[in-house]
Parts: sequence; structure tokens; C-alpha cells
Amino acid sequence: MISLPHVDVVNTRVSGDKEPWAVERLQRIHVEPLLAYGERVVLRKVWRYEDLEAGRVQRCSECQGSSVESRLTEIYKDTGDSRCFTCFGTGFEGGFQPLVYVTYMLARSSPDTVIREKSGMQDLERPTVELPAKPRVNEGDLIVRVLEWDETKTIPVVTDRRFIVDDVQRSTIRDALSPASLDQLIVGYTVQLSDLPKDHFWHKVQVI
Repeated sequence: MISLPHVDVVNTRVSGDKEPWAVERLQRIHVEPLLAYGERVVLRKVWRYEDLEAGRVQRCSECQGSSVESRLTEIYKDTGDSRCFTCFGTGFEGGFQPLVYVTYMLARSSPDTVIREKSGMQDLERPTVELPAKPRVNEGDLIVRVLEWDETKTIPVVTDRRFIVDDVQRSTIRDALSPASLDQLIVGYTVQLSDLPKDHFWHKVQVI
């Protein structure tokens, strides 16, 4: 299996990325508790319909081959075969963007929801967590807890639970924002996560 590129988004600043001083200062204030008390996690970003429109991804070659399926994708934007291992149910080739982000996460709370399955009882977590301003986080993205990292602290060796991002609240430097300036003015994220059941096929998504 070929390793995917990993980026430490907290400790790496993109060249030429210039933020207003006030935004950068607030982002640093937000991220400092994450560095001090949070945990390093992996973030995989799902392909979205806007990525298809921008030409960054194609429809899934495995489950979106027919004209009927293509029309359904146009109507429902991200419809895919829920068991397709080519797109992982997203309807887009690969399912996830090829970059693996290494970032920090700080759980604010972790109330457990217990669900009953055929095999018995399984505890599922639904934590509310804080994330840094970069990269941008959207509903449907995948976050993976890591038990052991390699010596560089950027490649996961042993992974733990996986979560889907359910709800995203963006903290911004002001309330009234234009879409064009939103990314530049995000200070951080508060997101609600849902624990993936053990038999969910997103456990097959590569993070190494």
C-alpha cells in the first residue's frame, strides 16, 4: 500500500499565506490550548459537489457509470453507492482528498450514547471538540484518533476510534462575513462528532 502525503497543519505555515495580524493572533490564542491539552489526530476531508464543479475530482468510475446514476448525482449532489469501496459512498472518485492532515483536537465533552446491535451493546461517543482554523472542516469529514505515531509524529502507526463530523460551528473575527473572506477570518472550529460503529466500512479509509 502506497503511503499518502501527510501535512502537520498546526506547525506548518503555507508559504505566501498572509493573514491580518488580529486574525492570526486570535487563531494562535485558539490553538494554544489545543497544543497544550489536546491530542494529535488525523483528518481526512471528503470530496464534495463543489469540488466536482471546480474540476478537482471526477464522479466515481465504479458506481456512477450509468446515465441514471449520473443524473441522480446531479439531483442529490453527492449520491453514491453506500457500499462502494472506490468512493466510500460519496459518489466521487477516491471518496476523500488525497492529503492526510495531522492536526490537534481538544474534546470539550464526551457524552456516550449506547446503541443496541445484533452482537450486543456497543458504546458510541458523540464528543464536542475544538479544532484549529486550518484546514477548513466540513460536515462529513473523517477524524481518526491515534494511539501511536512514528518518530516524526506525522505518520500514525496504531489508530483508535474514527469519527464523522456531524455539525460545524465556525468562530470568526466578526459576525458579518462575505463568502469571499470567510476562510481568511475563521479563528477556529467547534464541531460535533459521531463515533463510527465498528462495522462501518469507513474503517477501510486509508490514513497512513
